[in-house]
Amino acid sequence: MTLCVAPALVALLSTLLTGERPSRVVMLALALAIAGVGLIVGFRADARQQAVNLAGVALALGSALGYALVTLSGRAVAGRYHPLQINAIAFAAGALTLLPVAALTGLVISYPPVGWALLLYLGLVPSALAYGLFVNGMRSTPATVASVVTLLEPLSATILAAALFGERLGAPGFVGGALLLGAIVLLALAGGHKKRVEAEGLID
Repeated sequence: MTLCVAPALVALLSTLLTGERPSRVVMLALALAIAGVGLIVGFRADARQQAVNLAGVALALGSALGYALVTLSGRAVAGRYHPLQINAIAFAAGALTLLPVAALTGLVISYPPVGWALLLYLGLVPSALAYGLFVNGMRSTPATVASVVTLLEPLSATILAAALFGERLGAPGFVGGALLLGAIVLLALAGGHKKRVEAEGLID
């Protein structure tokens, strides 16, 4: 739910806070991407109803709001500062915020070599490198478009799960993947058309 709610919040907040109004093409791509994610993660119309945990829903929505604010904040400062500087401050602030919680719940600092290697990988690749590329991309990409592209995450995870663990993607998953890729292609075509229009305007 968090993955799908965050781009919608970005689209709403970007309009309210920054005046960056998503185009119809972007909103269509957002709708396609959300539908695709729903199919990939296993949405079923006949799924058995389960009790709703309001606290869990509230935490998920809070997570989505936090991610939306991170995206908008990154977009606001991406053009003025280096991505490594932005992420260094952001991750340091996050670590200091979580440190008291970790201390109260039992901070563990002793790990086997494999554990340290995994922690180092998590810190360097999916955190520092990935968010550095994300912030760098937002220098020339609207916040809503950037948030839609991040919805490729569950598709990438599904492909890796199939390649590494032999998990199979059902028919709804293939349809969802096609919708997600269609959304990205739509955004790419719209971006290319916009650049051509701007270039023609400069020439004229």
